[in-house]
Amino acid sequence: MNRSILIGIVALIMVATMGAQVASTVEGDLIKLENDWQRAIERKDRAFLQNLFTSEYLATDPDGITFTKSQELANLYKPDDVSSFVLSDFKVNVYCDTAVVTGRNTMKFRGLAGKEEYRFTDVFVKRDGRWQAVASHLSSVAKKSLFK
Repeated sequence: MNRSILIGIVALIMVATMGAQVASTVEGDLIKLENDWQRAIERKDRAFLQNLFTSEYLATDPDGITFTKSQELANLYKPDDVSSFVLSDFKVNVYCDTAVVTGRNTMKFRGLAGKEEYRFTDVFVKRDGRWQAVASHLSSVAKKSLFK
């Protein structure tokens, strides 16, 4: 009897470990996708973004203005003042075929000293075996918190 309990415990540990490895792999895949998305914007890689965004993709900027997939792709070719941006502080939550990725986006602008800090939330769905972005939201990080 003790031996069967021990075998059961070992089996449960193995299953739990395998589940953690799968979750870790999915998290890593989504963080890589976020970084690939950043590089695609920098290179103005329309084909990558066309495949990344679902047909119903909707982005919301810090001013509350929304952009559809076609508008977001059109904005790719407009001149911008962003000289660089760095993504960090990723947090990934996966819910079956849906995932939410949050993080920090630090941007530098041409002709301006300093940098701007933003928080982002990206929602992904898994369709046809690949992750696609369905919604994005960007918020400015306040210089001072109202709650301190």
